[in-house]
Amino acid sequence: MLARGLISESLPPLRPQDTLGRAAGWMEEFRVSQLPVVSERNYLGLLFEEDLFEGASADCTIQEADVPLRQICVEGYRHMLDVLRFVAEARLSVLPVVEEGQYLGAIVQRELTQRFASTWSFRAPGGVVVLEMPERDFSVALLAHLAENQNTGIMSLYADKNPETGLMEVTIKFNRLDLSSVEAALLQHGYQIKALYHESPDKDDLRLRYELLMSYISDT
Repeated sequence: MLARGLISESLPPLRPQDTLGRAAGWMEEFRVSQLPVVSERNYLGLLFEEDLFEGASADCTIQEADVPLRQICVEGYRHMLDVLRFVAEARLSVLPVVEEGQYLGAIVQRELTQRFASTWSFRAPGGVVVLEMPERDFSVALLAHLAENQNTGIMSLYADKNPETGLMEVTIKFNRLDLSSVEAALLQHGYQIKALYHESPDKDDLRLRYELLMSYISDT
């Protein structure tokens, strides 16, 4: 799914003629920390909550107050995974979507996370493993083979390269709650398990692990 397909239908943009008071009110109403500012369809920038009221009163307009508008946005053709990464790294609650300088709409972080979870089958029953490995060791076929040997199937898989470590981080959703045998097989074949979320005889709080996984996804 592309960025243009992730645009929220509920979040309105601000205009330069809107007051700082309206901007603050909308941020509170929509539970966001930023709002896009648009003139007709031209994207002017992203207004941050922390930049409001610096030397200006609530009845001043955005234009009159000359508040900084940060040039943060994403092109409509960007993939959902690129959008998720950018939102997480920049710690944004709102990400404007533009094409050739024209404002298309904005992506809301909490809606994006929910969409990601649904798209990658994280809401369906099953455990999740996060692996870390050199790129040369990444093989979907081998991972699927190891899972099948444990009578387990892969429901979804997402792989990305960590620019800081140069290692691949591979997140796999399996169709079983108890991944004890899969964990043993992965370790036996030399895979490094970065995180494990499943239901086992020793740890049966799957909901807590699911919430931790959602936090992990949002922070990466």
